[in-house]
Amino acid sequence: MSSSSPWTTRSAGFSPGRPTGDVDRAIAPSRPAGASADRQIVVNEATAKAFGYSYPAGIVGQPFQTPWSDSPLVVIGVVQDFHMRMILGNDRIEPLMLQNRTTNFQYVNIKIATRDLRGTIAKLEDKWKRIDPLHPLKYSFFNEELANSSQGIFDVVSILGLIAVLAVTIACLGMLGMAMYTTERRRKEVGIRKVLGANNTGNTLLLSKEFLKILVIAICIAAPLSYILNTMWLRKFPNRVEFGWGTVTLGTLIVLVLGLITIGSQTIRASRRNPMESLRAD
Repeated sequence: MSSSSPWTTRSAGFSPGRPTGDVDRAIAPSRPAGASADRQIVVNEATAKAFGYSYPAGIVGQPFQTPWSDSPLVVIGVVQDFHMRMILGNDRIEPLMLQNRTTNFQYVNIKIATRDLRGTIAKLEDKWKRIDPLHPLKYSFFNEELANSSQGIFDVVSILGLIAVLAVTIACLGMLGMAMYTTERRRKEVGIRKVLGANNTGNTLLLSKEFLKILVIAICIAAPLSYILNTMWLRKFPNRVEFGWGTVTLGTLIVLVLGLITIGSQTIRASRRNPMESLRAD
């Protein structure tokens, strides 16, 4: 188990020229003679670059003086760069030092291979009572901690998704009301056109033309705007998916289908109505 000061620890693969594996396993074969465990440190690749090393492995074996240690610290390994902060932040990976300081140990990480979690936890609690009978064992699972660290962002995304669904629903209801009003207002016009020989397709297009124009204008405004806003939002994440025009196209098709279903449910019914009923309605 390793501790760091003042950062947290993480196992990662070693740079080229060094053994590959967990930090604890890779440190042991590389301990310099005469260097105690509390004077040995592991740094990331960003630290090696900050000190001007062309190859990260070149920093191994170099001593460094730090404000929190009277004796120089010796680099015994280099780990690959990794993001150590929240997922919402910039892409910059800062220099990191990992130090094995037993006085700072506060937690124990246990990897459980069995599926009997309750039985394993019961055994751990029994062992803990033998060590400290006054204080109960406090534990948590890594997957839950990882999920909780990003839960706020997922909640925001869920809320935005719900707002988007409500907005689309309200827009469809509004378009449905407008389509019902328009078809009812132009009922006689459609009846006269059918008497004069117009077919159902022509009448449907006539009634739907204005709505389709509004729908196309809305898409022309919303599609580029959604692409820009989503791209700006995703840039805040160090590890992100690409938001391409394929996603925008899929969203546009969904909106078009919903719009056509909403409008067509009224315009098609109005165009197929018996013209005699439309003309003698008043």
